[in-house]
Amino acid sequence: MAMNLPVSGGRDFKNVPGGMHLAICNLLVDAGLQPGSPKFPQVKHRIYLRFETPGHRVEYEHDGKKIEGPLTIGNWYVASMNSKSILRQHLEGWRGKRFTDEEAGAFDIETVLGKPCTIMVMEGEDGKTYLRGIGPAPKSCSIKAENPLLFYGPDSPREAYDKLPEWLRKKIDAQVKPEPVQASGGSDYQSWDDGSDIPF
Repeated sequence: MAMNLPVSGGRDFKNVPGGMHLAICNLLVDAGLQPGSPKFPQVKHRIYLRFETPGHRVEYEHDGKKIEGPLTIGNWYVASMNSKSILRQHLEGWRGKRFTDEEAGAFDIETVLGKPCTIMVMEGEDGKTYLRGIGPAPKSCSIKAENPLLFYGPDSPREAYDKLPEWLRKKIDAQVKPEPVQASGGSDYQSWDDGSDIPF
């Protein structure tokens, strides 16, 4: 089951409103093994995806300057491409096509960075909004991310860690144990570009 958190960063952020929105993925974080909740105590390897929504804007201050930019919303996923995992279901909705198990096992999750999509946002009982589904972007969509694309994983340079919001750095620092680095002579990841309109 996915653990859903609002993107707050410790400040009073405006929520992305409920409904279907055009969005683009601009952040992917591998947070390692994370402790569970009282209801679901099992430790799980989790990743975090964040999306910016160009149709919804917010003004904020950064380094003494007023900046206007897209609202963002994120979602936590168990790092699994099992056929029943929320991550795989959302990715299949995004690409508009199911994965075979072979494709799912070889899929490079980093390829979602910078890709447009539509997201389904719903309001929770707490009044905050949460990402509940992902679908493909319209074929004519050519939006680009306004914020720099950022990936963070166990082997990422320190600069990538330093660019993360403080609350995400705390999650990474609180992981149960670092993920072991697996030595490999090459990548097992493959590109599944078959010439269709599937984004990845």
